[in-house]
Amino acid sequence: MWLSVTLALAVLGVALGDAEPARVSFDPVKAAETERLSEAAREQRSPNQSLLQLLSAIGVGSQDEPVPRTSGRAVGGWPIPAYPYEMVLDSLRPRNTIIPIIVLPVSLSPSRPTPRPECDTGSTANKFNPNKDEDYEDNYYNVPHERPREPSTRRPPSTGRRPKPRPEDRFSDTNDDEPPRRPHKKEQPSFPSYVQVEKLDETPTSPPIDKTISSKELVEKFRAQVAQEPRLPPVLLSSYDSSERLPIPEDVDSSYVEGPNQIPDISPSQQPTSAQSTNSFPSRAYGGFIGANVRNRDPPRPRFDRPLLLHGELTVPRADFTEAYTVWWDAKTGSSKIDFHGGSTSTYRTVMPDGGVQRLEMRIDRSGDRGIRRCAKATSRTSQPADLAQPALPDMELFSFAGYEQGEGGRLERWRHSVTGRAGELGGARGEALTLRHELLLQRLPDDSARPLQYIVNVDSSVLGANCDGYEHRYIDVREHTKDLDFFTPKIDEICDSVEILNASKPDDLARLEPLREFTLPLRDLRYNEVLQRFKQEFNRQYIDNIEEAVRKNLLIQHSRFISSGNREGATFELGVNFLGDRLNDELENLLGVNLSAENIRAEHFPHNRSSVQSEEARLPNRFDWRPRGGVSPVRYQGSCSSCWAFAVAGAVEGALFIRTRRLVPLSEKCLVDCAHPFGGNGCKGTWPSHAYDYVQNRGLPALEEYPPYEPKVDKCAEDKVPAITRISAHVNVTINSVPALKVAIRRHAPSVVLVDGKAKSFVFYKKGVLYDDRCAKNKLNHAVLAVGWGERKGEPHFILKNSWSEAWGERGYVRVQARANTCGVLSRPSYPRLEDGDVQRAPAREPAHERARVRPRDIDYDESQ
Repeated sequence: MWLSVTLALAVLGVALGDAEPARVSFDPVKAAETERLSEAAREQRSPNQSLLQLLSAIGVGSQDEPVPRTSGRAVGGWPIPAYPYEMVLDSLRPRNTIIPIIVLPVSLSPSRPTPRPECDTGSTANKFNPNKDEDYEDNYYNVPHERPREPSTRRPPSTGRRPKPRPEDRFSDTNDDEPPRRPHKKEQPSFPSYVQVEKLDETPTSPPIDKTISSKELVEKFRAQVAQEPRLPPVLLSSYDSSERLPIPEDVDSSYVEGPNQIPDISPSQQPTSAQSTNSFPSRAYGGFIGANVRNRDPPRPRFDRPLLLHGELTVPRADFTEAYTVWWDAKTGSSKIDFHGGSTSTYRTVMPDGGVQRLEMRIDRSGDRGIRRCAKATSRTSQPADLAQPALPDMELFSFAGYEQGEGGRLERWRHSVTGRAGELGGARGEALTLRHELLLQRLPDDSARPLQYIVNVDSSVLGANCDGYEHRYIDVREHTKDLDFFTPKIDEICDSVEILNASKPDDLARLEPLREFTLPLRDLRYNEVLQRFKQEFNRQYIDNIEEAVRKNLLIQHSRFISSGNREGATFELGVNFLGDRLNDELENLLGVNLSAENIRAEHFPHNRSSVQSEEARLPNRFDWRPRGGVSPVRYQGSCSSCWAFAVAGAVEGALFIRTRRLVPLSEKCLVDCAHPFGGNGCKGTWPSHAYDYVQNRGLPALEEYPPYEPKVDKCAEDKVPAITRISAHVNVTINSVPALKVAIRRHAPSVVLVDGKAKSFVFYKKGVLYDDRCAKNKLNHAVLAVGWGERKGEPHFILKNSWSEAWGERGYVRVQARANTCGVLSRPSYPRLEDGDVQRAPAREPAHERARVRPRDIDYDESQ
């Protein structure tokens, strides 16, 4: 495909083809003779028509059409065929003005196709199609395609015939001036035979969840569940991450400097203890009265009728996070703007002159190669009083004065409101009655205006007990602002890269556009009734009674809040509700299965020292993955058995065997669960991976299809009935805290076992992107996974880990974690099995139908691009 560009050079002192510069003057006599000879033609053709006819004659008339070679009428020795032409300019004079020009058709090659990023971020070409699937794919499908030829929109010349190009010239690819470059087509990926390519785009089926305990035990464990770090944000980003944030479109009030919190301290006698300190908030006594006369004169109800700038923090203990926000609110119109987590997400509420309301959410998505400002918009024709209220404060008409309290800044006022419902009301589950206790602490200023300090809500349940839910707003700084109405009217074309249309009448859409609304309502947000029903239908949940449903609903609410807040942080990954959304922490721990213990058989040292590994780092490709090479078996599900150690070690031995034999033979992790006890294996309890290596080294592993199928329990060992496929010679501990060392281990030896913190909620509810969260600990190694490759994003490497929580988790069972930060401890204790030719015992009874792998012998070329 060639593009034709026409250059027109006015012959004003320029000569073409001469060896030396020549001075060319315009001869009026020749011009007059030319005009006389062509007068008849000019009478029938306009200047534009003449030019169009000339262009059509030289082959410039169809879009994206090759320019034919023509030898006629070329000028001088110019290497490109040139065509003289007289441009007639209409004038008010009796005689028209003529400018001689030279027309030069020049062929240019098309621009190179834009390479597909590692993670599709939804470019501006997809601006108004936000629902396109953006799951992770490696760059295997970057095949340039020729654009279909479109019909020409140029009008053909009125006179003259267009010369037909010669076929040998029209499609010739031998241009003496610039040979055409054909686009290079990459080889399509070849998948192992067990991969059903036609189902790659289908949503994976969620695994079943075992029912192991009674409703009474569920409630007891729910009551005992304690938040870990409720004062931290959902995702703890590093300073490096913060510096990557996109700039906030509007300037914020830079005069704010966070000072000491003005909220009065809790006295020692009122300090909560144990679970209460993290799952609920204390209700302080409102003493400190100054006589009966003061008590009888209740203060006027506080009214917030001035434009407010409010810096606050929202803490949700049961959900284990704190979210910072800044609110600008215009009291006259009810318009508002809220920045969450420092501006990574902003919401706008613009009240229109006709009474309608336009809402917009702008969220920075950095889960791909570049930051994308994703917007969601909804417009309502009418407004309700709640649509105009201050977004971060409750409706004070519902509150009653409860007394004074002495604080650091003087006398404080406490206002209270309580509401109690029957079973199933106020957002409770079936058979669950809720009571919500609201308390607002404020300070009265000299001009009789009110400054809110703290707003606390505690929720009591007839099923789950007192303080089963709750949240707290801390208003760190409150003052007036001077923003005009333009500040509350976002310029969508400037701040949005993509726009999704929502419906504010739908509860889920409204909650996305106004995230603080549910934390100012007098009752629990009723949309969670529908959220629970959708969850039960999607993941096939059938709860045994109303008690279990109350527990599961509460857990789903807390996890949904955590996920929504985490996604507003603009991190390099995205969270999502998955099949674990209604599980207790105690139940989630069943998916973890690593317990530190001493090695029975000492591991070998990594055969590459740090200096040699660092020198080889430059030879390593930016991306490498054993999956498309056929070296990784499908993702499986460990169930409620804490057997991640068995899945990880079995996968590593599969990879080492694959490198030796170029055949992928899935091996039985069930054999390790049943039989590794003499070597230190603990079945469905936590086990150090070295004990699994020891078993394989001494007894070997059978094929997956030959050993009894996996069930999440320990059964009688059947190793004597099924001979092993392979053993290993030893296992090797990779140099810790070294990115190139782990890369060399994966690339040169085998997919490697790595230990991570699988308890972090950012790991549990990981959906896609590159995980980078400092709340995911580097030294709490409780889960074993398999590192199968690595990639790179913005020059920063990440590792690709295969989990054993089914394809319904993460990126079809995989997670990518930032490498250099040692995210979740991925570099803390890596290892791999050393498998030699003599360790291979036999081929499986039924040879797998896998195609021969695309892998080189053991002396691997590091410069390989894939």
